[in-house]
Amino acid sequence: MTRSTLTAAAALVAIAGAGLARAEAPAAATTDALAPALTVPSLALSIQDGAQAEALAAAAAEARAKADAADADADAAEAAAKAAKVDPDSFWSGWDGSIEAGLNGSDGNSENFNIRAEARAKRVTKAMETSASLRYLYATSDGDSSRHRADAELRNDWNFGESPWGIFALVRGEYDEFQSWKYRTSAFVGPFYRAIDTDRTKLRLRAGVGLTKEYGKQARNEIIPELNLGFDFEHKLTDRQRLYWNFDYYPSLENFSEFRIDTRAGWEITIDPEANLFLRLGVEDRYNSEPGAGKKRNDLDYFATIGWRF
Repeated sequence: MTRSTLTAAAALVAIAGAGLARAEAPAAATTDALAPALTVPSLALSIQDGAQAEALAAAAAEARAKADAADADADAAEAAAKAAKVDPDSFWSGWDGSIEAGLNGSDGNSENFNIRAEARAKRVTKAMETSASLRYLYATSDGDSSRHRADAELRNDWNFGESPWGIFALVRGEYDEFQSWKYRTSAFVGPFYRAIDTDRTKLRLRAGVGLTKEYGKQARNEIIPELNLGFDFEHKLTDRQRLYWNFDYYPSLENFSEFRIDTRAGWEITIDPEANLFLRLGVEDRYNSEPGAGKKRNDLDYFATIGWRF
């Protein structure tokens, strides 16, 4: 091969190598140029997701703020309604009351008849709460009287403004044909404290001092100084149902081993709101540590009555 031929072949190889280099250079440049273009959509999606999360968080915060504002408005409206409530201009006006009764009986080989009746009244003002009640129980067995009892109660609670403390005064009168006494009267006065006072639950604690006197042939015809320690509990299960529990403990100040306990508990159900009719299921227990000769310490009554509010 001549030198001129070798020189021409080397020139062709050089030209081909240069062409290949030029061809590879645009491909690499194209790949480098596409890399930022592929990254931009992912970044845009990330920015869009962050903006949506911030919008959702802002919407949730706004909803919470509206809910808090609604609750505040409701509380303010309730407070305004209470403040705007006008007290009755006379002691004989502004009363709410109820009457109720229940009876059962049987006839045939045995004759039994039981009746229970009760009336209540309550008046509430900013300065005080006044309540009164009258109960009557009568029962016969085979034509003979087996229970004959009545009691009346009047109570007044004086409020100290917005304070949970106050003063109560209580007067009671009782009649019972089957006790060692026939009549019993008592009066107490002392402080009370509202331990719980919400629209749904109320608990009032009482501690008073007073006097009790029994009348009858076998009764202790003397004045007995006593304490009155008790509470009044009420809880609304729903707008039409409520539970209540009243407890009174009367220890003698002359001898603490002598005492009386009165307990009343029940479940009240509104059965017809338009007619103001209700059903009451309840139990009452009266305990006397010194009932007298031949008498039992406990008297337990359980009952179901239908009542009407007015």
